[in-house]
Amino acid sequence: MKANTWVSKHFQKGKQVCLVTGGSSGIGLNYARSFAAMGCDLVLVSENRTELEAVAKSIAMDYGVEVETITHDFTDPYGAPLLERRISEYRVGIFVSNAGFGMKGGFPAFSGDRYCDIISCHVSYPTLLLRRILFSQSKEDPLLIINVVTINVLAPTPFTAVYTATKAYLLSLFQSVEAEFSDRPYLWHNMLPGTTDTPFHVKQGVIPQAMVMKPEEVVRRSLDNIGKRIFIPNRMDRAIAPIFRILPSGAAMALAKFFLKRRLGVATGTHGAKEPAE
Repeated sequence: MKANTWVSKHFQKGKQVCLVTGGSSGIGLNYARSFAAMGCDLVLVSENRTELEAVAKSIAMDYGVEVETITHDFTDPYGAPLLERRISEYRVGIFVSNAGFGMKGGFPAFSGDRYCDIISCHVSYPTLLLRRILFSQSKEDPLLIINVVTINVLAPTPFTAVYTATKAYLLSLFQSVEAEFSDRPYLWHNMLPGTTDTPFHVKQGVIPQAMVMKPEEVVRRSLDNIGKRIFIPNRMDRAIAPIFRILPSGAAMALAKFFLKRRLGVATGTHGAKEPAE
């Protein structure tokens, strides 16, 4: 099934919204633009107010839809209840869980505070927002849920350990909750992008070098395959994925580390710091 088919059949235009976290750039922005092109009103959530407002204005002008914004810092450990209350004001027909950031380097190279930030962003917020949306949802209303994960979840990945672990949690969470709500008219789509040409990597100080896709193409392929519970947009990743499933865990991690270095040039021979950063 393609997303435009689902939207035309199930999305209640003028009554429901498409909620996109991390919707001001990269993959999230391309989901937002794609659903706006289908006539969906949007609610975009991101931490950069200036960028968010500019994006909202541009989308509204280009597609003639209503675009509301919520500026929120997903690393704020005490802000989730506030965001939950804001989200409860809307009838959500499409939820794109996309907000996130990466941390590439040896495990001791980052401060404890930074690890708390990524756990808040990738674990606490998606968990509570998903709960709030499902709690507020009518049993009869269809709902499309898109969970942007990462290809890294195919195996534990050294030198991006916490990022990969939090994303693996997300995949497990959304799949488990899908099973609990199997009697509802909900469509679940877990999208596992590989290396994508977005600000995501630049912010980590790395430059994509191989097997790179444009975010527009990642989202286009995702929306063309929205009926698949787990979807890998990069064809090379799709071909490699079965290998990870049959390898012993040690060999799978070694292969994951090899691809991390090949794709992003990340140094994988040192811990990245002699002492834990504080």
